[in-house]
Amino acid sequence: MLIAIVFTAAAQEPTNYLRLKGKVLKDYKTTVQVFEYDNDTERWSEIVNKDNRSSYSLRLSTRKDYKIFFQSDRGQSKVIEIKSGSPGMWVEKIDIDFDRINATYLTMKQRGTYNPYEFVTKENCSYTDIAAN
Repeated sequence: MLIAIVFTAAAQEPTNYLRLKGKVLKDYKTTVQVFEYDNDTERWSEIVNKDNRSSYSLRLSTRKDYKIFFQSDRGQSKVIEIKSGSPGMWVEKIDIDFDRINATYLTMKQRGTYNPYEFVTKENCSYTDIAAN
C-alpha cells in the first residue's frame, strides 16, 4: 500500500516547466502579474500577482501561453509573452531594466523542438532591442 502511494505522488510531479527568474535592476520595485491563456475558454486568467518585488521567480508550464506584466513603482511597464513549447525542464534568467525604453513588449518562444527558449521580435513591431537583459 505504501508503494502505491509513493508512485501516485511521483506521477503528479510536473516535469515540463519553464522557470523564469531574475532581478529588477537599479533600485526599482515591480508588481508582477502573470496571465495564462485557456484554450478551452479562449480567455486570459490571472494566476499570479506579486507586489513590491526586487526579484522574481516563476514556474510555468511549457504547454501553455502566458503574458507576464511588470509594472514599476515609478510607472513604467514591461511585458513578456511566452509561447508554449516543447516538454522538458527549462530555466531562463531575465533581469528587468525599466530604464531601457527601446522595447516594452517581448515575445519568448522555442525555435523548433527541444531548442532553448529565446526572445524573438514580435511580428509587425519594429523592436530590435530588448527590454530585459
